[in-house]
Amino acid sequence: DPAGIPGLAHFCEHMLFLGTKKYPKEDEYNSFLATHGGNSNAFTASEDTNYFFDVNPDFLRPALDRFAAFFVEPLFTASATDRELNAIDSEHSKNLQSDVFRLYQLEKSRANPEHPFSKFGTGNRMTLKPGPELRQALLDFHAENYRAPAMTLCIYGKEPLPQLQKMAEEFFTAVPGAASAALAAPVRLSPAAA
Repeated sequence: DPAGIPGLAHFCEHMLFLGTKKYPKEDEYNSFLATHGGNSNAFTASEDTNYFFDVNPDFLRPALDRFAAFFVEPLFTASATDRELNAIDSEHSKNLQSDVFRLYQLEKSRANPEHPFSKFGTGNRMTLKPGPELRQALLDFHAENYRAPAMTLCIYGKEPLPQLQKMAEEFFTAVPGAASAALAAPVRLSPAAA
């Protein structure tokens, strides 16, 4: 998360499911998967965000097309932003009732403050203030962090490996930075307190 906007990575994860330039209908991706025997989910951890889905093998190609659009041109519409902010805030309120969540927050408070693990990652209405600045922060965060050199893609399908690779190249070369050289390995900090 950028300094001063705890929970933005988690919020971005939620927002990517709510429309892209190529597939602007908010429920397009999940509706497509559900119609074809699949589902999807995602989670944001302290250092990365993971997206995954499954679908009837005959519909892998169009599912990948929809999935890749998350990383190419998300919409982050104002109406979806406001609605999803309510969902994030509700998720945080629900978490506060969980002993496991509270113990996890205690553990995070004892971590090295320079490590991402120590940060508040869920977000809520206090950290993700609604308005045009939040949408711009989402766009900036996506542009800075959702770049091919910082991503790993795994496709599992019935097709031979060369065909799966061709699909990956077809749909994911539009992800920003796909043509650039790989980034240097990030410096890993220990989450243990300093």
